[in-house]
Amino acid sequence: MHPPAHAERHAQQVSVVATRGNPHAAGTPASHPDPDAPDLPPAILQSWQRCLAQPGLDPFRPRAPEVLDAGRLRERGEPLASLLRLAESELGLLLESFSGSGYAVILTDADGVILRHRCDPTLARELRTAGLRPGADWGEARVGTNGIGTCIVEGRPVTVHREDHFLRQNIGLTCSAAPIRDPQGRLLGILDLSCCAPDHSRAGQALARALVSRSANILENQHFLGQFRDQRVLRCHPRPEGIGLPQESLIESELFGYRAGAFTGASREGRRGRIAEASGGTLFLDEIADMPPAMQSRLLRVLETQEVVPLGAGQALRVELNIIAASHQDLAQLVVEGRFREDLFYRLNGITLHLTPLRLRGDLEAIVLKVLEAENDTGQALDVTPAAMAALLAFAWPGNIRQLRNVIRTAVALCEEGRIQVEHLNLPRLHRTAAPLTTPQVGTGSAAGALKAAELEVVRECLGRHQWNISRTAATLGMSRNTLYRKIHRYGLAPG
Repeated sequence: MHPPAHAERHAQQVSVVATRGNPHAAGTPASHPDPDAPDLPPAILQSWQRCLAQPGLDPFRPRAPEVLDAGRLRERGEPLASLLRLAESELGLLLESFSGSGYAVILTDADGVILRHRCDPTLARELRTAGLRPGADWGEARVGTNGIGTCIVEGRPVTVHREDHFLRQNIGLTCSAAPIRDPQGRLLGILDLSCCAPDHSRAGQALARALVSRSANILENQHFLGQFRDQRVLRCHPRPEGIGLPQESLIESELFGYRAGAFTGASREGRRGRIAEASGGTLFLDEIADMPPAMQSRLLRVLETQEVVPLGAGQALRVELNIIAASHQDLAQLVVEGRFREDLFYRLNGITLHLTPLRLRGDLEAIVLKVLEAENDTGQALDVTPAAMAALLAFAWPGNIRQLRNVIRTAVALCEEGRIQVEHLNLPRLHRTAAPLTTPQVGTGSAAGALKAAELEVVRECLGRHQWNISRTAATLGMSRNTLYRKIHRYGLAPG
């Protein structure tokens, strides 16, 4: 049964559209709006126009959707077997997001025939009475304006809320649906969230439409990867965290764990997750500033409740957890910019330790040698020429220890005869040094200039120490006599 006010408003809206056409159609004077025009989105009004032109589709006469028998339904599902397998866990996760809200999660084929259906068992009878059941045809031509059928026609996510439905019998429903496409852009099916609850507002459907669209996108990506499993896939995204499988999901599964079969590619045994594994101890989270907003919310909930719910699981696990978080960014500034949750920031911010930048460390030379020892996988002893060490000590190291390790790792791979020289160092020209050296012969406005200045000082000092003995100087610097002569000429050096 529908409240009389809703039924009356629906009848009035249908009457206006039937007698006056679409008041939002092209050519309608914007300065003379129709005072009786239905307060409906343009896509809904266009759908009503299509329904009014459909023979035998009476908005006030009950019309049950056609329901396929088990055999025909099985035939419908066979071409979509891979998509149906992928959808099993996603339907469950989507339904879990709306647990207790009276929603059903529905997957249809490209014609609007329901192939899969998930709902709270207590709502099964009510939704079945509304016609939301496997095998039911919810195409627009069959049952008028509705989330599934109108999404098929529009080819984009839509929400059909209560009196938006063309048939009076459906005005108690609220539906948000999104299309699922194959790699060629053809429609595979529709993912839909429907409920019979009378207290859901139109504005409140923004979240439902956003989540159903996200889940549809996840299924599209998984189906794409399944179709091209034997091919190399190049992924592009404006942000690094967007590259790969749903980054439902990979990061969350690593941190929060998942139950067996929670998503495609999941281990049969499931995974406890880093949080559960660290229970009773301390978990170190590096680069916390890069954590996506949704995961920030989940982490805050874990810290507040001391409970974690693995992906695809319904039961929470009790944990005892201490957190150490690190970031190279200013978290307080990110809070001001709205890029990091303020409540999570204060929850984590017990004691703050600021680490000295690598460029300001007084023991930088010892650190370089320690990193070289750790990264040396050649099986032989390696040393660093004075010129190369001077360049390493003069560099600003904006990437700190990670950058140093990468530079040393590359130098180890490039060096010959057991000596790392200046030409083996991959030092970018993007940053100024902390204390650039000055000399008339060399510009120092960049890291490259400072590197040359450092090399000049080392060559000059070594030549003076050996009283300009070219052979001894070249041997000390780890270069040939010809190379040393070229550097003498380049820097305009002379005895005395």
